Amino acid sequence: MNIDILRKNTPKDNMINEIIDIEWEMFQHVSGLTGRAPCQDDMKTFYIMRYSQHSAFQVTTLFSYKNDLMNAKENSRNLIAEKYAYMMEYSDPELYKKDIEDKVPEISAIKMELIYKIMSMMDADKKIVQARYPNIDKYSRPETDGEAGTSSKAYNIGELKTYSFKTLKKMEEDILEAHSRGENIVETIYTNTMEFYGFADLDRAEQVYSK
Repeated sequence: MNIDILRKNTPKDNMINEIIDIEWEMFQHVSGLTGRAPCQDDMKTFYIMRYSQHSAFQVTTLFSYKNDLMNAKENSRNLIAEKYAYMMEYSDPELYKKDIEDKVPEISAIKMELIYKIMSMMDADKKIVQARYPNIDKYSRPETDGEAGTSSKAYNIGELKTYSFKTLKKMEEDILEAHSRGENIVETIYTNTMEFYGFADLDRAEQVYSK
């Protein structure tokens, strides 16, 4: 699908589009345990999910993350592949220990501490959204790994592990700044997502998904 109709053209959106183009290219070179996944051919959903997340953060954070991606490319690393590898620690711990752990960069204790801090804040934000919009939340990632799919915890930790410490610090600052304004990063991500599907706000989306 030509996703140009989804793209916006503000300076921030142009940076997001550049980031997503790099991520999509990396995603195309991810090889799963059973080969290529159907989602690797669904650029529309990929764009919507990635844009919705990235747009919730500030330009300086996005610039730092873009640098992470560019540095990875220069060093023949695929951050999307590494994200899925890190996720295996939660979805298949035995396989991760046996075949994967030694093939991905080791995460320092101080970086993990920051990742857990970010996760804690975003989990708190998500609980607020779940309480307000339970029907919308039914369509998000499950809380635990299993037949329903990979948990949001595994997915988010896997992704955060691929970010540089600098990018993580900027994410932390963005979340704290949002809280100081009485805003909720997860709610912003949900709002961005629902906008792509034609909803003016989460209240309207919740009404439709409740039927």
